[in-house]
Amino acid sequence: MTNPLDTSFGLVACPNNNCLYASDWNNNIHRVELSGSNAVKKWSVARGPRGLSVNVAHNLVVACCEANKLQEYTTHGSYVREIRLQSCETCRPWHAIQLSTGDYVVCQITSPGVVSVVGVDGQVIHSYGHRGVAIN
Repeated sequence: MTNPLDTSFGLVACPNNNCLYASDWNNNIHRVELSGSNAVKKWSVARGPRGLSVNVAHNLVVACCEANKLQEYTTHGSYVREIRLQSCETCRPWHAIQLSTGDYVVCQITSPGVVSVVGVDGQVIHSYGHRGVAIN
């Protein structure tokens, strides 16, 4: 069995849930217990999971680059919601962080880079930087 950390794009720890999350090439999230048991739970997500973050509700936020969306899951892998990014200013999201307002800061893999604030409806509220050509 391949170690999920060998092919990980994203990695984030959650002190509240005492676990580590890793995204892999095969569109999976791996949750590793840090309590000493090292138990691993795995679940599928949309195509191209890259950046991972933990929001104020202690849920996992996954930036799905190939699917052009953000997905949110509970610590045990239950689906909470999906945000389909509506603008080319947020094409190919590489990382996302949820703000206290509920909006998201999303960076994308472009050259030059663009960082946008996106609402829960997927619409761009503000954009910083210049829209460029996607990096493959």
